[in-house]
Amino acid sequence: MRIIEAITDEGDCCSCCGRSNLKTYVWILDTDMGTCEPYGTTCAALAMGWGKMGPSKAKNAAQKALDASNEAKREADVKEGRVVLVHSDREYYLPEDVVRLIGERLAAGPGH
Repeated sequence: MRIIEAITDEGDCCSCCGRSNLKTYVWILDTDMGTCEPYGTTCAALAMGWGKMGPSKAKNAAQKALDASNEAKREADVKEGRVVLVHSDREYYLPEDVVRLIGERLAAGPGH
């Protein structure tokens, strides 16, 4: 199975066609092989089985897939008792008992 792990401007070259100096690299995790490789947007669309599409459409499709994957990871974390807090584009995972303690302190009000 292949999963979009990241979309960045960092990468040496596309693992599919070998092109370098690309504006955007889509990092794809192949869970069967245990590898994470950079692809250009067009090659990423082909690798993910979405068919041939232009770079901007492929980048948008990759972003949607990445967003869905991240949301699924967050839901799994919450379900397994690891609560996800998002602040300033960073995610923090806290044990449920810590979150409960923070909630109790906030509910008690200032000075308690």
